[in-house]
Amino acid sequence: MGIGQLFPLIIGIIFALWLIVTVLNQLNLDRFKKLMRLDAFHLIPIWTFFAPNPGTSDYYLLFRDRLVNGSLTYWREIVLGAKAPWLRAFWNPERRRSKALLDLATALIQLTQGYEKAQVTASIPYLLLLELVEAQDRTPLADARQFLIMIRNPSAGTTAAAFLSQFHRVC
Repeated sequence: MGIGQLFPLIIGIIFALWLIVTVLNQLNLDRFKKLMRLDAFHLIPIWTFFAPNPGTSDYYLLFRDRLVNGSLTYWREIVLGAKAPWLRAFWNPERRRSKALLDLATALIQLTQGYEKAQVTASIPYLLLLELVEAQDRTPLADARQFLIMIRNPSAGTTAAAFLSQFHRVC
């Protein structure tokens, strides 16, 4: 057996070992973590490649109108993603819109913890979400609109209001 015939076998063994070490790295074993310190070039991936703390909550953007007589409409959700979960594994162009909503909602919620209300309502995340909400269809009887960010944590079985805007006059 010549070196030319052994080369594919050696490469196959290297890739098989790499796969085994990668799978072991996903198990979060303390013994294996010590061994991973030797991976100076970070060649052994972990499934959360770009998100070391993956999201565990779903964010929803809802809005309602205040009518000229003072009554309020029901909350309506702004749906940003397609409803074909099996297809999303291969083709998901709507992911950018839902990711943008997630980023804006997260930024807005963080702003509420450190800034006054006037600063929050003048922030870019607030104004971008307001623009998205204002672009939705409305009844001619509406004189103001309000939006709400809801967070649902499926693993804990909880749903909570994370942010409620003030009413904004519609033109």
